This record gives sequence, structure tokens and C-alpha cells, in this order.
Amino acid sequence: MLSDRQRRIPTDFYQSAQQNSQDQWIIDGYEQLGWWARRRLERHCKRYGSGLLVTSHQSTGLPTIWRTTVDAELAHRVVAYLAGQSGLAKFTVPDNRLLESLDSNGGNLREVLFDLYDFYEQHRGDLHRGEP
Repeated sequence: MLSDRQRRIPTDFYQSAQQNSQDQWIIDGYEQLGWWARRRLERHCKRYGSGLLVTSHQSTGLPTIWRTTVDAELAHRVVAYLAGQSGLAKFTVPDNRLLESLDSNGGNLREVLFDLYDFYEQHRGDLHRGEP
């Protein structure tokens, strides 16, 4: 898994690889790599017959085998679960707020959660006063 804004694969990555067709490289956050690093990895996998599976928040030029989607029901379930885990089960997000955030963020649940955290911060005094 790549760290936030990691633009390169670690230097020792290619040296530690066994470099054969049994290798399966799985890279989470592939879009964070720079163009050169992606091409180098793709060439490396092709040369040795290794598999390459990546996750990405945007198109990478590789074939898509699965695209996740977030609908309102899933977003509601995730928010309710996270609120319960955080001890905030009494704090509810208005349905229209969640749907607007889901729509304005193009279904990106990560961005929706950031947005709803900001909403919570703005309204947390209401929670402590017992208001919805």
C-alpha cells in the first residue's frame, strides 16, 4: 500500500522481487504513483510475466475489472456504523444532507465522510444540548 502522496515505489522493491511469473503485485493507491513509476512497474511485470492488480480512485489506463459504487443506502449504513462505533449514535445526519454530499462528491464515500465530519463539528453543540 502506498502512503499518501507517495509518488515512487521504494528503491529496494525491484531488488527484493523474485522476478518470475508467479509474482502477483497488488498496489493500493496506484494513482498516487507518478507516470514514470507506473510505466516502470508495468514494464517490469510484463518482462517477468508477473500479475499486476491495482486500486485507484481514477483511471490509470489499465483495464478495469471491478468498479465500486456507493448508493444512499450504503452511505447511510456506513455513517450509522461509524457513528455507533464513535459513541455518536444519537447524532443523526439529515437525509438530505447525506444525499447532497453524496451527489456533490460524485459518490466518493471518503469525501462524503470528510464532509459529514465537518458537519458534525459545526453541529456538535446541538448534540450535547440534546437537539437533533
